[in-house]
Amino acid sequence: QGTFFTVEADGFFKGSRRLYPKDGSVNYAYVQLLALDEIGSFFATDGGEVSDDFGLNISFPENSIQSSTGIIYNGEVTVAAKWLDPTAPNIAEIMPGDLLGLSARVEEVSLVTYGMMAVELFDEDGNNVNIAEGSMATLSFPVPQELINEAPAEIPLWSFYDEQYGIWAEEGSATLQGDNYVGQVSHFSFWNCDAPFPLVNASGTVVNADGKGIGNILVEIQMTNGASCGYAYTDNRGFYTGKIPKDETLIINVYNRCNQLVYTNILGPFSADVIIQPIVIPDEENVVTFSGSLLNCDGMAVTDGYVKIEFDGLSQYISTYSDGTFESSIDICNEAGTITAIGYNFEDLQQSNLTQYTVDGEPSIDLGVITTCDELESYFYYQIDGELYTMETAHAQTAPDSLSGLDTYIYLSGNTTNLPFTTIGIDNTSGPGTYNPDYALFFTESNFTAVCQDGCEDFTVTFEQLGYESGDPV
Repeated sequence: QGTFFTVEADGFFKGSRRLYPKDGSVNYAYVQLLALDEIGSFFATDGGEVSDDFGLNISFPENSIQSSTGIIYNGEVTVAAKWLDPTAPNIAEIMPGDLLGLSARVEEVSLVTYGMMAVELFDEDGNNVNIAEGSMATLSFPVPQELINEAPAEIPLWSFYDEQYGIWAEEGSATLQGDNYVGQVSHFSFWNCDAPFPLVNASGTVVNADGKGIGNILVEIQMTNGASCGYAYTDNRGFYTGKIPKDETLIINVYNRCNQLVYTNILGPFSADVIIQPIVIPDEENVVTFSGSLLNCDGMAVTDGYVKIEFDGLSQYISTYSDGTFESSIDICNEAGTITAIGYNFEDLQQSNLTQYTVDGEPSIDLGVITTCDELESYFYYQIDGELYTMETAHAQTAPDSLSGLDTYIYLSGNTTNLPFTTIGIDNTSGPGTYNPDYALFFTESNFTAVCQDGCEDFTVTFEQLGYESGDPV
């Protein structure tokens, strides 16, 4: 159930997320990758022990490491590891998947976490190695003081080993020894100390005082002892959904985009799937409704365009209706400050002036009439089956050189009005010309479409030259 995706980058543990999109909505998810920092090393023939400054500890018996081909490894082993504090404010971004598990009885359960650990092992050449078949390593997880009094004496261990399904799998158990959970594992991946609970599906909306949905803010579910058991970001309509423990009294918290707690309340218990009453974030909690009209230079409504609102380094896009009007509620985090607004007209390839507005506690701001009379400073457009798509900002990355170099990889991405996000990747270009992309991915408001992922035989991209001036072709 749901949608699972992974994020990979050299020098980092693999990140991933599971979310539950609703048809016809724009959904949000955030993944913060953890650096593959070395915490110690040992010789495989001797075994050894490594630890970090937070209380994480891993011990290895002698001759317990094997290569990816299953051959016993005898050299030096480097250990990269991270402890994931379950009480950290960014735990929803740094943990893999979500808190959904598959128990040893092959039942889906909701998990309540008391701490996680990410571990990878490397040989002297930087290749991945792992625990040898028949051997075990001993993990020691620190338990935060906020949770220690409620921590069970024994708790199941869960691994995120099979990332094809994006779900935690129960494998063994750990016992509470002092302030640490200690258990043995037979392989390395992410490991998690979690109490399992039967689950129910829960959903709801977060709205402002006028009943308009507030998008892209975090909803957290906790046990009454503060242990986390669920996270979700609201979609563009303020809707959220997920799986929570059954028959348990819970706490629901809502955070704005600046990670400020704006709502908390007792939730449940629930014995069956539930739709939670709408959560109303009062106007004084920095939710501002922006509205206005977007016109072209002849005073006609812009139907293919949007207004971009920027504040505190964040951006929000508000699409126009068929009459050129626009309206959206945005949590700007601070009661007072400055926002900027700029309108984009993709019918005429024009934009408005950048205008600053002062926000000082008002619940709504009428941006008035925004007129697009200036030429677009930058854009990227293409056609699929005769339909035109235009990006106001196309992020173009090339490596190792520009278009004039050999073995160049080109990655184009950006926002459009009728396809909110698009990416196109092209490998081995040698300058201007026509190429078949390696992949082309398009994200609409209701779904994800992969035009092609392993070579695009029926889809071409033509590069004429670099566009140094506004309007020049890419």
